[in-house]
Amino acid sequence: MAKENDKDSIYEVAYTDMAIFENFFSKNWKKIFQLCGLAILGIAIFLIANYYNKKNDAFIAMEISKADGAVQLQEAISKYGAYPAVDTAKLRLAQIYFNEKKFDEASKIYTQLSFSKDPAISLRAKLNQAYMMEVEGKKNDSAAKFAEIGTGIGLPEEVKLEAAYSAARIYKELGEGEKARNSLESFDNADPMMANNFWAKKAERLKALIK
Repeated sequence: MAKENDKDSIYEVAYTDMAIFENFFSKNWKKIFQLCGLAILGIAIFLIANYYNKKNDAFIAMEISKADGAVQLQEAISKYGAYPAVDTAKLRLAQIYFNEKKFDEASKIYTQLSFSKDPAISLRAKLNQAYMMEVEGKKNDSAAKFAEIGTGIGLPEEVKLEAAYSAARIYKELGEGEKARNSLESFDNADPMMANNFWAKKAERLKALIK
């Protein structure tokens, strides 16, 4: 008997809740449908905008990739400066300046790109700037910058090994064998999967030459 009373109580509560909802719905159904419609419309607008933004970004990236030579790259940078893909144009322009030995112009761009939101662009800019320092004859500064990148936390292994090797190579040229060996320690701590890496093979040859 007690169980039946419990069931009756549950049914009564459920029926009361349903009755309250039905009463509320009957009085406010127009507002409910309007709010649902607005929510669906808002989601649809967001999805459409997101789709066209991605499509537009892809178009901009393609347009930037067509730029050839310093003049066209400068025009692309000026025209599409607000888009993330413009950093690729800046990196290519800096490389042109580097090759033409316009080191000041290249350095300004590399410094700017070192803060790029794209990690690949940022790291390549830092590496290229270190290479440029070496070409300029600033070997100590170059080696120090490479060494800093080579010991960076959370960086891709490939980048760290390239930087560590470059630091060791320059330190060897400067006659600083200990610093060169210290830089090559990155290879001892590297992922075993990187043992046949391009930089790992070069590092092995370099180790044999360091006294």
